[in-house]
Amino acid sequence: MIPAGFKPNLAATLTKLELIKFPVWASPKIDGIRCVFFGGVAYSRSLKPIPNPVVQEFAAAYARLLEGLDGELTVGSPTDANCMQNSMAVMSKSAEPDFTFHVFDWFPLRIPTRSDEMGYDRRSEIVERRIADFYDRYPEEDIKAVPQHLCVCAEDLDTLEARFLADGYEGMMIRAHDGTYKCGRSTEREGGLVKVKRFVDGEAVIVGFEEEMRNENEATRNATGRTERSTAQAGLVGKGTMGALVVRRIDANDDRIPVGPVFNIGTGFTAVQRRDYWRDRDLLVGSVVKFKHFDHGTVDAPRHPVFIGFRHPEDMG
Repeated sequence: MIPAGFKPNLAATLTKLELIKFPVWASPKIDGIRCVFFGGVAYSRSLKPIPNPVVQEFAAAYARLLEGLDGELTVGSPTDANCMQNSMAVMSKSAEPDFTFHVFDWFPLRIPTRSDEMGYDRRSEIVERRIADFYDRYPEEDIKAVPQHLCVCAEDLDTLEARFLADGYEGMMIRAHDGTYKCGRSTEREGGLVKVKRFVDGEAVIVGFEEEMRNENEATRNATGRTERSTAQAGLVGKGTMGALVVRRIDANDDRIPVGPVFNIGTGFTAVQRRDYWRDRDLLVGSVVKFKHFDHGTVDAPRHPVFIGFRHPEDMG
């Protein structure tokens, strides 16, 4: 049973470095499917049961050790560029995913709630003990504690962020060492859970598609001797694959409401995805996608948007 009043702790986005109160714990940002366990059931971010039976069998089999653990489910490597898309298998009723549970927090249950006992220092110790107990009893199960690094200054964070990005992670999470588990979204000033990203995430609804085109205009040489082709529409031939998603952002408080201008997401796709999404385009209109983009230089449309994956309705909210 979900504890009364519980909501998953969601991250604020770092915008002002001076608000960080050192020391803080820092960890790589893992972009899978959020999952928290209560009463032998695996719940998504929206607190609906994860629909995959393999995940729920795992939840029921190890209910005591999993109780209150909060983290991300991934399929494949967490540094894979398609990690989120791969991990959508855990939201399928028919898939049999080989998943890993990456644990980064624990929601305190039936424990005194004095702030010094329930800060992240204490909770992370409990996570480490639970994982150690798991390994001792069930070494075959793929469950891991997300590594936490204590940073005492901005230089520590810069060094760690560079390492995480080089390893293939998309960003970094930081937590106040004494921060309590907040049900709902943290604030930057509280510092309980804050994400640090060169890219920021966004969500948008698909309103259309553009076909990928091949340029068959005659090649000519310009004044510098370089080959160039006209972009005249008459010489562009459709390839029968998707060139870009045509999307609009969705309201942060109501994912049913598109807001802002129409824009295209044309990068971040594999060749197979371009083929399949073009084939299934009529079915995909209205679906919600997650994308990343540069936060700086944005006026109306996001700058350099890159496709990450589709948002499952039960992983939203």
